[in-house]
Amino acid sequence: MEISSKTSKKDFDNRNCQVNVKNRIEYIDVTRTIAIISITCNHAVNRSFNVASDSFSEFNNIPLYLTLFKVVVYMFSRIGVPLFLMISGALLLHRDYTDEGKLNRFLKHNLE
Repeated sequence: MEISSKTSKKDFDNRNCQVNVKNRIEYIDVTRTIAIISITCNHAVNRSFNVASDSFSEFNNIPLYLTLFKVVVYMFSRIGVPLFLMISGALLLHRDYTDEGKLNRFLKHNLE
């Protein structure tokens, strides 16, 4: 899309980057933020700690506060994907699927 000489750069950016704040659900945004942080922690924990091993010898060699920190971060990091799935389900619940045109448009958009 090219900017015409009558339209300023500022108008172009504001017109295309607006967020419709009126239709946002605040607790969904907060939950999505928590899920993003959780998944980021998941990637960090998987690379930092040996969470795949079944041996607990690692816990014997580090202080208790580090063990507790590791366990809390590991547990928190596992909730991200389920939160995203729950958010998707919650947002799909309140849609109107009685009109066949809307249902077909939804299926076409999401299954292609």
